[in-house]
Amino acid sequence: MKCQTCKNKIDGGYISAVGQVFCSDVCHLRFWKEEMPNLGGRWIDEEDIEKIRKLSGEERKEAYYKLTRFIHDNFDMTAFMLNVRYGTRPEKPKEQ
Repeated sequence: MKCQTCKNKIDGGYISAVGQVFCSDVCHLRFWKEEMPNLGGRWIDEEDIEKIRKLSGEERKEAYYKLTRFIHDNFDMTAFMLNVRYGTRPEKPKEQ
């Protein structure tokens, strides 16, 4: 198998909810940012990805989960449907 984002050959890997295979959580975030902007990917910044890439162990896992929880908690289906229909882009919500 090959990673969906970086195209490196991998054994096993990380399978996301969309059924794609990634070699790491960083590749999953890059895919989400580039391929799924309407599903919260527009809120993932390159700085967020680099910060997570530099971490390791529990710190990395916690930073990844914090970012994905933020996206899932702030995902608004109404805004998504407006974006699909009219192409509007709501602003990134402020972190609490």
